[in-house]
Amino acid sequence: MLTSDNDLGLIISKLARKLHEAPGERLQKEELTPSQAMILRYIQSQDQPVSQRQIEQWSEKSHPTVNGLLSRLQNKGFVNITVDPLDRRQRLITPTARAVTLNDDIHSIFLQYDRTMTGQLSEEELLQLKKLLIKVYESL
Repeated sequence: MLTSDNDLGLIISKLARKLHEAPGERLQKEELTPSQAMILRYIQSQDQPVSQRQIEQWSEKSHPTVNGLLSRLQNKGFVNITVDPLDRRQRLITPTARAVTLNDDIHSIFLQYDRTMTGQLSEEELLQLKKLLIKVYESL
């Protein structure tokens, strides 16, 4: 059990694990991990194909990690991966019809989890929490 006496690092570590695990249970039905689902949401939020490098920068994950995530998404039929005709070193990622169909469900899973997680906070507390977390993040 966590208390306010715990180190902040321990609290954040345990929170991060819970944040990653909880939506995972509902996403398993769709054969997705939370990381894969977040990448799908990012790809679909863009107006054009996304490069692997853009995903790496957005997610702050390494090239090999993103490569593995995209390969699994492609094998499951969620994304198409093509070579950028303007820069053959780049791979362009686009969602498949299967991913587009699931987009609203994935969004609702994360939205519901956000509401569950922050349901005990007022709007003011939620805004303050966001600001403080961004401040901590930017200091690292």
